[in-house]
Amino acid sequence: MRFSALPFVLAFGVGLVGCREAPKPAAQAARDSAAAPAPPPAPAPSASAARGDTIPLSVVAIAAGTGYQTEGKGACENAADASIFGTAASLWRASYTEPGHVALRHVNLTIWQPKGGGPAQITLAVQVEARTYDIATVKGGKIVGQGTATVERKDEGATLTVDGTAGDGTSLRVAVVCSRVGEVASQGG
Repeated sequence: MRFSALPFVLAFGVGLVGCREAPKPAAQAARDSAAAPAPPPAPAPSASAARGDTIPLSVVAIAAGTGYQTEGKGACENAADASIFGTAASLWRASYTEPGHVALRHVNLTIWQPKGGGPAQITLAVQVEARTYDIATVKGGKIVGQGTATVERKDEGATLTVDGTAGDGTSLRVAVVCSRVGEVASQGG
């Protein structure tokens, strides 16, 4: 874990001792692969990920009081001028997928910050172990669970944080620390 993620973990009462490291021993991984369902398919890569613009990032997730952490390569993007269901907003997006036998396998997070004010709107999917937790608070879409989100810029990077309750009632806290944030590429025609 990077020390920059440590305050997030400590703020929510889970120390490093309670976090699970991503890699598992080979014997455990073999047992898990026989018993665990296959992870969900990886999301379609964003335009920047398709160009190979992956960046180092770290993720800390706390689901039902159990902490998970990982570091790897993923995508972090921002669009200052976007919209969601007709509402002008800035867009922040982070994704990480590790299909191997790790505890924290997948994170897909989008935060919309309405230009006119009001709370951030979130879509979040996190897979830890064999469970997937979802939060969706986008007005005009299907609401699943509840949560609040923040974005903290630091130099070229950012930390995207969500604190909430997943659709199944599980308490969920996630922080994605991006070393660099790219711009969302234009899409459409």
